Amino acid sequence: MLLWNRGWKSRIAIMAALTVTLGLFSISGTVSAEKAVISVKNGTNKLEVPVVKAAWTFAVDKTITNSGLTQSQAAAEDGKVFAFTNKQLTAINAVSGKKIWSYGTNLQPVVVYHQGLVIGMTQDSQIYALNAKSGQKEWLSSVKVTGEVTLVPRNDTLYVLQDSKTHSIDLRSGKLLWTANEPSSEGGSGTDIIESDGVVIRSFVVQGAMSYIQTDGFDKQTGKKLWDISHQEFPLAVKDGLVYSIYNDFMREPIPDSLNGHQKTVNVFNVKTGEKKSERIYKWKLPTNIGEPNLISRINGSMFLNDNDLYIFQGNIIGKYDFANYKLEGKPVQKWIMPYDDYEVFWPLFKIHQGRMFFQSSSEMFGMKLKDSQKVSWNGDNPAAQIDVYGNGIYRGQTDGVFYAYNLSTTKPVFSIITGSRNYGPTLKTGQMAIIQVEGKLMGFSIPTALK
Repeated sequence: MLLWNRGWKSRIAIMAALTVTLGLFSISGTVSAEKAVISVKNGTNKLEVPVVKAAWTFAVDKTITNSGLTQSQAAAEDGKVFAFTNKQLTAINAVSGKKIWSYGTNLQPVVVYHQGLVIGMTQDSQIYALNAKSGQKEWLSSVKVTGEVTLVPRNDTLYVLQDSKTHSIDLRSGKLLWTANEPSSEGGSGTDIIESDGVVIRSFVVQGAMSYIQTDGFDKQTGKKLWDISHQEFPLAVKDGLVYSIYNDFMREPIPDSLNGHQKTVNVFNVKTGEKKSERIYKWKLPTNIGEPNLISRINGSMFLNDNDLYIFQGNIIGKYDFANYKLEGKPVQKWIMPYDDYEVFWPLFKIHQGRMFFQSSSEMFGMKLKDSQKVSWNGDNPAAQIDVYGNGIYRGQTDGVFYAYNLSTTKPVFSIITGSRNYGPTLKTGQMAIIQVEGKLMGFSIPTALK
């Protein structure tokens, strides 16, 4: 009787549970999936373009950018590619992808080519130079340069730019000629340098309550500082013994009479003494309906020189001036309307190539035809990690691991290469070959005639 009661009670419990469950289904009828709070669908732009294989692939060290260094881990020149494998500098035939020679151990991943020499740095920060053809060591410098360093060869001299210091090394012997220091520069410094009329020109960032740019002139033979000029940017040009430099008026420009009045000054100095010889003032007014604050705050007043053409960004207008024939209160010889987008901020790349001015946004590059102001682009179907321009070719490495080659003139993609990487170094070129830099490998391909 006790066993029967236990079994009866169990059967009652099971039947009750089933009744509740079946009751739920009978009330609701169906079960609904949970809906997203927001659901947005974006279109895609898949490119239909032939996929080709690289002519060769060569395994290299994985570092794409150098910690504390500002230069690439590879260089291409004279039919060769120079890169690092197992911390050795290796020369590779750019056509075949075959190794030619290797040098050193535990080298820093920085290499520069100049007039038949390959220049780099050892692990303990000594600078070396090799014969580019044979890989034989030409010299090893006695100076050790640590920290953030840039190697800049100019003619017969290697300039080593290190924060506030500038080192001059003879490229034939590796001998340290001099070291100059700009003591007022406590932070970053310019990474470019100009030689002219026996004077070496470099710009610095001077730290203080209000940081500013300072440009210095050093004697090329001795390194003695000849002059320094505060609030002057790295020169636009050095011509006929004169330095043309933009006056850096940040927080110093006088309030204009009109809220729409703006001006920019280019000062002219004697290259040997730093004495101011003259100044050029360019004035313009902004339209009252400009609307886009970035055109005023970030781009307005920017300028660059291309041959004899001076381009000045004046709000939503780009004005071109004849640099060789400056006139007070002179007007631009030609104007264009600045490309504009409500959703993107554009920044000029300060380059003119094949009749186009180039601009950059967050993940794209586009051009403006100077002939008719038409905007042209070479967009892909994923964000670009690296874009390079050679001749009539636009080379674009995307974050989805696909590399595209575009015809600059037609804007059409010509072919793609699967790299499998989202990180790229600059695309290199030597002769008929271009070289893709991705993590852990180089990939070479022959440039089609249409892109040369």
